[in-house]
Amino acid sequence: MTTFLENNQFGVYAPPAPFPNADAHYDFERLVGRKIPLMSWFSNWSLGMPKAAEQAAASGHQLMICWLPQLNGGAPVKFQDILDGWWDDYITDFFTAAGRHPKNVTIRFGHEPNLGLYPWSANHQTACLSAEQYRATWVYLWRLLDRLDLHPKVQLMWCMATSDKGGIPMEAYWPGWQYVGKMGIDIYNGHGAKRWWEARQLIKPWYDRFLNLGSQPIWIAELGCREPSIDEVSQPADPTQSKGDWMSNLFALEEFPRITHTAFFQAVRANDWRVDSSPAALRVVREGLARRYPR
Repeated sequence: MTTFLENNQFGVYAPPAPFPNADAHYDFERLVGRKIPLMSWFSNWSLGMPKAAEQAAASGHQLMICWLPQLNGGAPVKFQDILDGWWDDYITDFFTAAGRHPKNVTIRFGHEPNLGLYPWSANHQTACLSAEQYRATWVYLWRLLDRLDLHPKVQLMWCMATSDKGGIPMEAYWPGWQYVGKMGIDIYNGHGAKRWWEARQLIKPWYDRFLNLGSQPIWIAELGCREPSIDEVSQPADPTQSKGDWMSNLFALEEFPRITHTAFFQAVRANDWRVDSSPAALRVVREGLARRYPR
């Protein structure tokens, strides 16, 4: 069997990219010593296709865009307004621009609704009023994309969190296998958890649930592990654990063949998710990527 490392293409969210440009992605490539083929970005509905896409096109990178249905300042985009056609021109322009990119573009719309943190989570009762409305909006976007004849070059990713904390299980948001290009899951060892979780423990229960929904490729759209060698906001240091070992164990996994792409989350939030949060972690990632992308 192939290992996780061998089976995956890799990407990274490296802020502040894509604003004002994609330079942070290239800085990450210099850090790890290899070209990382997937650029992962966040954008909202006040904005069109980021200008950094021109850089990505010139350097031959694929794009994964987390398309947040909200405006600058955080005002939510109401799903009923989408269904009523008020946003059709904007959506068409965004999809069309994505279709002009020379490489594949994956659009991660309304991510992590099951976590319950965002206005597009049905439990918020703001942008999205029910899981049924989420599904209907998803199908609406899919059909618009289909009318533009952009499949499979441009695809929608249905992306969940590893918690149904919002009180509505992820399956309630599933629009049907025929309306999903890719499945995504965001994997973090941290976020206030009281214990240390190995990557396999985080992935497996959700991977198994995904298998019951459809046969689409599965991507880890965000990957992060806290840095146990230091005290962080949500956890004290834990000298018994190693982020380098965590990454090494992830790369060696052999039981998740449907996972084909993984994007590192190269940022500091409540935890330091960066691959270079410690020399040991960076060494494992550099050595792994050197094996994955030999020169």
